[in-house]
Amino acid sequence: MAGAGRGAGGGGNKPLPPRIMPWVAARHGPLALPGIRKYMPDNYLKLMPKYNAEKKGTAEEHLDAFQNFTDNLNVEHEDVYMRIFVQTLDGDVRKWFINLGNATLDSWEALEASFLEQWGDKNDYQYYLTEFASLKKKENENVEEFTKRLKKLYNKIPTSIKPTPTAAMIKFSGAFEPYFAVLLRERRSRTLLRMQSDAVALEGNLTAAGNLARIDPDKKGKDV
Repeated sequence: MAGAGRGAGGGGNKPLPPRIMPWVAARHGPLALPGIRKYMPDNYLKLMPKYNAEKKGTAEEHLDAFQNFTDNLNVEHEDVYMRIFVQTLDGDVRKWFINLGNATLDSWEALEASFLEQWGDKNDYQYYLTEFASLKKKENENVEEFTKRLKKLYNKIPTSIKPTPTAAMIKFSGAFEPYFAVLLRERRSRTLLRMQSDAVALEGNLTAAGNLARIDPDKKGKDV
């Protein structure tokens, strides 16, 4: 009679499913994740940026650092992107996230918007769109400085209303004086990041040739 009452129906002595600690289950509770999830990248924790509202750095700067981090890891799947982002949150920011409603964030756009609404710059996002549309390179500003200023503003705009990468490239090239813009477009950069690198290189070439302050249109393209 030993073992009576076990394995009724021929199931045998099946082990109990492993218990998941409540706080582990709550880690991603607000995320509406797919049933089958993609694997996390190897060793991603080593260089993962962290965000704590009490420490130096804005929410927008953290999003920028996170995007660069995930780009370097070649993260492609949305559920992985979202789960890693949650793990970058620390202190009161992590507590805020855990206390959101269960399965209320069903996309990266929803997670980003919720994060920025709580912790981001409180300016109206329409203000950022207007400022981005009117952005121009200053006369006393080099290309690298202008690129950083544009990138900072671009990253403040939530994904749901952010100009497309193509629109951002048009805006970037159009922010320079006409001759420089023409030379830059002739490079046919395929991405915004590449266009920014090309602009820095172009400025260096023009400076080395002594043509940056005053360029002769008849020599267009010959010295650069």
